[in-house]
Amino acid sequence: MMTETDVLVVGTGPAGGMAAWMAAREGASVLVVDRKSVIGEPVRCAEGTFSSLLSLFDLQHGRWIANEYSGAIIRHAGMKDIRITPKKLKGVSLDRPLFEQEICRRARDAGAEIMLGKTVTGMRDGGISLEDGTILSSKTVIGADGVESMIGRWAGILDPPNMGDIASAAQYILEDGHWEADMAELILGSDVAPNGYLWVFPKSRKRANVGAVTTPDSRRLAKDLLDNLISARFSDARIVGRSGGCVPVAPPLSTAIAGNVLLAGDSARFSSAFGAGGIHSALFSGALAGRTAARYAAGKISDMREYDTTWKKALYKNLARSYRLKTRTYSSDRGMKRSLRLFRVGGMLISHIPMDPMGFWWGRLDRYVQG
Repeated sequence: MMTETDVLVVGTGPAGGMAAWMAAREGASVLVVDRKSVIGEPVRCAEGTFSSLLSLFDLQHGRWIANEYSGAIIRHAGMKDIRITPKKLKGVSLDRPLFEQEICRRARDAGAEIMLGKTVTGMRDGGISLEDGTILSSKTVIGADGVESMIGRWAGILDPPNMGDIASAAQYILEDGHWEADMAELILGSDVAPNGYLWVFPKSRKRANVGAVTTPDSRRLAKDLLDNLISARFSDARIVGRSGGCVPVAPPLSTAIAGNVLLAGDSARFSSAFGAGGIHSALFSGALAGRTAARYAAGKISDMREYDTTWKKALYKNLARSYRLKTRTYSSDRGMKRSLRLFRVGGMLISHIPMDPMGFWWGRLDRYVQG
């Protein structure tokens, strides 16, 4: 069996769903495949992102918005807490399954076809092969298959990352604990989270995502760090869910394209190396990838180099700066405290400049999305 299409997307996460939606809106025939049987599940994410980017796609309001934040609290032992309340960058907590399902619903409404429960086993003749022997041929392929992206490896774009450039995360869903419902919380320090940090992302007054992220070279497991935090601060709370996963905290790629293949989201290592957040860059890169692939398939552009050109203009400096911050800051408590003092001194600027307090500076991304 062989199927042909203009744009073939592997993955239904934020990057893949957005790529399918934008490509279908451009008039391309779009097919999405994912080995998962339910879009958005299991959740392997803290579920935090920013309302400003969601608004570019009319996603800032809906059942998928679980909570809105006034700001963030950054804690480090031996330092006074830093409270950041930016006026131009509002954080939100998502219901990740509902969020991804909504994006994929919009992709379907625009004409995309989505096939779930399909495992990709290789690339062949410009397309992909599935476990059941099906060959899917396409003018373009968008790899949105996550941090372990096989599409990126088969296309020759990705090399295996260094040990310190892939972080592991563990998360519990807590109920009936004590936290500020409208403030995200980040906890830093080599004693509690070497080479990483702990988070508390409230979803309501009664429920919160509480987690830890660290790199393998820290020699301490994220789950152990998380258990220590629960014991110290949330011993009275009930654990009602558990999840875990990996996230790239690597330097930016030199290219995210090869032949007819584009990578987006975590597949392209577009997450913030310092903060490990990636939903915002996944949505953004997915939109660019979908639009570029559709234009290439329609013959409107001769190659897909505009994708590299555009994401580099919008993201490269931010990603490189974030990686430098990670390297300098997490190496010692001294470096961490130095960075936190800059956050404190820059509090006035932080209130007026679009900024992710964990290291991902924003420009006017709307000009790239709409372009």
